[in-house]
Amino acid sequence: MAALCAALAALSGATSGGADPSASAAGVASPPPVSRSRFSAPRGCRNLTLIGYPSAGFPRVLPLTRLCPFEPRTDCHGEAKPERSRLALREARKTPKRDALKWRLKKGQATTAAELGDPTLDTNYELCVYVEVNDVCWLVLHPDALAGEGWSARKNGFRFLMKKGLHPDGLRNLRLRSGPDRKARIALRGSGEALGLRALPIPDDAAVLVQLYNDAGQCWSTEFGQEPQQATPLRFRDRSD
Repeated sequence: MAALCAALAALSGATSGGADPSASAAGVASPPPVSRSRFSAPRGCRNLTLIGYPSAGFPRVLPLTRLCPFEPRTDCHGEAKPERSRLALREARKTPKRDALKWRLKKGQATTAAELGDPTLDTNYELCVYVEVNDVCWLVLHPDALAGEGWSARKNGFRFLMKKGLHPDGLRNLRLRSGPDRKARIALRGSGEALGLRALPIPDDAAVLVQLYNDAGQCWSTEFGQEPQQATPLRFRDRSD
């Protein structure tokens, strides 16, 4: 009887979430958790104007976009390791020169030098920040970094650097780095009144999609907003979902 009870206990452990000895012996790792996207834009994203945007008290007109699509792409490079990227927006209504935008894509998926193009010569870049609420989407920011002035080659990539107040969209710094999975990364920073922050406050239960496009045909993407680290009328700070 004791032997039978021991056998039944062992069988119970194997069928109720216990370790699979065959998988362990074969060295098979458990699959990583799947990150489910919350961003949805079935009718595309509204461009040019923020009429109807939940946080807009009046119509706000955006300039024409160069590269941001009405329907955000779903084939962009993302994170090789999830929940490592950052987004921060700050609006200083009394002193707009202190407005700020920061975005970092860390531990990115493999990116080749060819996919970066050559912004010192002819590859333009544009950041696209989308906000989606209840299947309605708005393009709220799209500063660009045009090829040529401000760009320089760096190890494994490029850097765009502009002094405060000189860029028409408030962009200050954009660093692109190619590499294999977890080594590729992007860091972007903007500041000042020229940013024209129109996204704040981010509505409750909104999904925020940040994508960087170039005209070499490549894009990079991260999503935010599921449980923001900070969400106030003047600030939004979050780690990628």
